[in-house]
Amino acid sequence: NGTVVYTNPMTNASVILPEYGVQSNTADLCLDGAKRDRLVWLGDFYHTAGIIATSTSRQDYSSGTLKNFLDWQLPSGQLPLDTSLGYPGSATLSFAELSADGYSYALQDYHILGLLAFGSHMRYHNDIAFASQNWPQWKLAVNYLIGKIDNSTGLVSLGFTFFGDDAGLAVNAASVQAFRELALVATAIGDTASASSWNAIASQVGTTIQSTFWQPSLGYFSDTPQNKSKISVQGLSFVVTSGVATTSQAN
Repeated sequence: NGTVVYTNPMTNASVILPEYGVQSNTADLCLDGAKRDRLVWLGDFYHTAGIIATSTSRQDYSSGTLKNFLDWQLPSGQLPLDTSLGYPGSATLSFAELSADGYSYALQDYHILGLLAFGSHMRYHNDIAFASQNWPQWKLAVNYLIGKIDNSTGLVSLGFTFFGDDAGLAVNAASVQAFRELALVATAIGDTASASSWNAIASQVGTTIQSTFWQPSLGYFSDTPQNKSKISVQGLSFVVTSGVATTSQAN
């Protein structure tokens, strides 16, 4: 009908390269897979954050990757499932999914792993400057996870997840660990109010896990409250590392 849909002289590199996702990296980034991989995965960085600190000690790659995730954070506070090399963080909404509830990323439990990766970064590098500079965004990320606690069950309940059951043991125990680790960061930078609140929430969810998932006659935490005989390797791991399990339960 004669309407111009798109026009571009293709002469401004500073505009064209980001638009088509072919600009150079804007930060030091850690990818997960082969050299051909063009994605920076949030959940997988949970492993990498600790590995960097105990191998190459390249703090710049750790903070650079975490900052990249923050650049792609949604207004809700959710961190990205992955980010695409060559695109700027301003392209966030183009890569998120739109539903009746607004924009979101898939695999919401990757958000928990992202918080834990930040906790690892702080534990190994004591990067107070990075935490302080980006603290409003990290608080928003924690509050996003708090908002996923179901008032009727007291458990964190997500959408489609990598861990398996979206309100199961792994999701909830990992959430407790994330709340506690971010509370430590909050204490380190002087935000005692957040630290106190997040520790209290961690304790509440931990108590609910004990009353809901622990099966005393079987001697383990079940994967879901509904299926008491089913176990989750990830769930049993996080229920130990989060400190939810007592010493005798862990043994």
